[in-house]
Amino acid sequence: MNNKQKISFDNINASSLFHFTKEKETLKSILRNGLRYSYSFESIPAQITANVTNPTNPNIVEKNYKNNKVGVAIPMISFCDIPITRASTHMRRYGKYMIGLDKKLLTEWYKSTINPVLYIHSNNLNDAFVDLSKVYADTYSNEIKQIFSLAQQGKTLESPELKDIVKTACLRKFFILFIYGLIKPIYNQHTGQCYYDEREWRAFHPDNTTDTYWKWEITKEDYDENQDEWNKELEKSTENYIILEEDLLRDAITHIVVSKESEIPNFIKFIMETPNFFGSPMVSIETRLYLISKITSMERIALDY
Repeated sequence: MNNKQKISFDNINASSLFHFTKEKETLKSILRNGLRYSYSFESIPAQITANVTNPTNPNIVEKNYKNNKVGVAIPMISFCDIPITRASTHMRRYGKYMIGLDKKLLTEWYKSTINPVLYIHSNNLNDAFVDLSKVYADTYSNEIKQIFSLAQQGKTLESPELKDIVKTACLRKFFILFIYGLIKPIYNQHTGQCYYDEREWRAFHPDNTTDTYWKWEITKEDYDENQDEWNKELEKSTENYIILEEDLLRDAITHIVVSKESEIPNFIKFIMETPNFFGSPMVSIETRLYLISKITSMERIALDY
C-alpha cells in the first residue's frame, strides 16, 4: 500500500500579476489605452549575440563586441507576482502606482507570449545557452546553403522543398529568440541587486521575419540614447498594447493602486470620464463603477496590511 501523502506547497506568490510604474500619468495612460510594450535593455553575451544576429559569419560580430557590453533592446511588459504586503522594495525601485491583473486569466489569454523569467546562476546553464546559439548558427548556415542550392536548381519560394526549409528556419529563429528573451542573471554583479527577488514575468514581442522589433548589437549607451524614440514608434499600433474588451474588464483587473489616498478622487473622476478604458471604447457606467471599487492607495496598504 502506498502511504505517501499528497505534497502541498505554501502559496508564496500572488494570484495577480502586478505592473508598477513611477508616474501617475503613466497609470492613467494604461487605464485609458492598455498596457503598452516598452523597450528594455538586456545584456546578452557577445558570443550569443554573434551567433543569433550573424549566424553565417559570427566571428565578425563577436570580434567587434568582445570587449564591450553588448545586448539587445526587447519590447516587453514586465510583471511581478510578489504579494503586495511584501513588495515594499519593489515599490521603491519601480514606483508606487500599480495595475493588478488576474494571473490565471492573463496567462491563459496570452499563453503564447507570457512566461516567468529564466534566472541564470549556474555557469553550466550559461554555457548551455551559448552552446545552443552555436547549434542554431550551424543549423541556420546549413539551411542557407540548401536554399541557395535549390535556387540554383530553379526552385522558387512556391516550391514545396524551398518553402519547407524557409518555414523551418523562421520557426527556429522564433523559438530561439523566445528563449533568449526570457533569460536574466540571478543578480547584478555590479550593484548586487537580486533580480530573482523580483519574481518577474514577461510578455514580449518575439522577433520574426515580418516585423523587426528587437534592437540587436547595441550598448547600454545606445539604448539610453534611443529608447524614447523607439517607444514612440510602438505607440502607433494597437498591436503593441495589451487591451481588454469590456466583458473582460471586471474579471481581469484586480487592483488599481495609486500612491496617496488624496489621489483617489482624481482617479475616480478619470475612470468615469475617460472615453476609452484599457483600450476598449464605450465602457458602460456599471463597469466603470465596478472598477472604481478596485482603487486603493499604497498609503492605505501600508496602514492596514
